Amino acid sequence: MRPRRGARAAWLLAIGLALLVGILPQFAIGALGPQLRAELDLGPADLGWVFAGLYAFGVLGSPIAGALVDRIGGRRSCLGLLVVSGTSLLLASVATSRSGLILAMLPAGAAMAFANPGTNRWASAASTARGQAALVGVAQAGVQAGALVAGALAAASAVGLDWRGALRIGAGLALVGAVAAWRAHDDRSAGRSAGPVPDTSAPRGVAAPRTDPRRQLRILAGYALCMGAGTAIVFAYLPSFAVDTAGLSIAAAGATTLVFGSTALFCRLGLGLFLRVTTQTDSRLLLMMALGSVAAIAIIAAGAIDATWIWIGAVVFGATGTTWPALAFLAVVRAGPPGGAGRATGWVTAAFYLGLWVTPPIAGRLIVTAGYAWMWVAAAACYLLAVVPLWSARVASRPPVAGPVR
Repeated sequence: MRPRRGARAAWLLAIGLALLVGILPQFAIGALGPQLRAELDLGPADLGWVFAGLYAFGVLGSPIAGALVDRIGGRRSCLGLLVVSGTSLLLASVATSRSGLILAMLPAGAAMAFANPGTNRWASAASTARGQAALVGVAQAGVQAGALVAGALAAASAVGLDWRGALRIGAGLALVGAVAAWRAHDDRSAGRSAGPVPDTSAPRGVAAPRTDPRRQLRILAGYALCMGAGTAIVFAYLPSFAVDTAGLSIAAAGATTLVFGSTALFCRLGLGLFLRVTTQTDSRLLLMMALGSVAAIAIIAAGAIDATWIWIGAVVFGATGTTWPALAFLAVVRAGPPGGAGRATGWVTAAFYLGLWVTPPIAGRLIVTAGYAWMWVAAAACYLLAVVPLWSARVASRPPVAGPVR
């Protein structure tokens, strides 16, 4: 049954805002890091521990969240995460110390565990593969819209908006998303016993590719772990690097998040349009994104010599290091039946958040003991490790082999 036009519009808005708000805290802490350090007297290592506290619940809670999402449905999950994340951002806006900030952010970390499983489960309720791709594309674009919002709010410090006001604006977006989710299409009865959405794009007379969903998920989880480890370093310390090493102002440094966020927003939307006309997703694209992320790190690190390289590197990072989830999570949705999308996404998300969780404190310690250069070496190494799971097999369906169906 197709949702009404109004319900579909609310569905698109809610699913985009669910990931925007669910992921916003990590971007906000990174983009607003220089302001937080100045007002709360935080060091680089302290900022890493704030990230670690945020991701702890995401790592531990994602597998549990995935199973719960399949039980209660994607819409209810997204509605809950919007309410919890909004409340958490509001509480964080009145924090007066590092410990207060971490405690306020813990509920946002728990809600973050529901972000990818909830939106994937909700998107899997679409009646066609194209509909799935559109919803996953909008949801994943919401992630980068969160980076764009965080960067814009950080840059707005030039006109007097402080980090407290920025977090309260995030809470307001959560309220808008909750209202949209309340009015949107309910997926509770969708996909309970259904199989995967049929491949409607394959030509007639062409055999469908054989895949092993469990193997795909293991490879995707390994890839997500390594990519998350490298990405967390950029999220946490790019603005601080721009201030401490390149000499940019706090407002300009915050705008680096705006640059890679807006780049990734357009790249994810473009990737979503491409994937709407084909149900094939290829591991070569993920390989290109991992290697492109290594290039982005090298370019950003060159900002220590000339600040112009930071902006170029931020664009490359936006096109690679923050675009790959749009492809990876669509592969998760297509790997199994809609009713199991939440559980499968939960395990891949847990691996992603584990990478995000581990590296910020380590990177903060590297900054203190060895400098930013070695921190960037560590980030590049994480992205190179992401190549390893892709060597032995493709993570998504191989192109179909021509021939009659037997």
